[in-house]
Amino acid sequence: MQIEKLYFTLPEILKRWSISEDDLIYLAENDKVRLSVRVFGVRTEFGGFLETPEGERVRVPWENTRFNGKPCQ
Repeated sequence: MQIEKLYFTLPEILKRWSISEDDLIYLAENDKVRLSVRVFGVRTEFGGFLETPEGERVRVPWENTRFNGKPCQ
């Protein structure tokens, strides 16, 4: 049975393409393929910066959350 997939795992790609992990890394490092990762529970902070009267930039967070999924590029 063949399953429609939106993505493949690294072991699946290595097997399908019959290449080594080192070769896949080389292809990714040289912009021949794009690798994506799915992350789970990564702490994420959203916010901005304000400038003090002395000209110093300070962080101003407005939301802290945990991110699950594929980060956008």
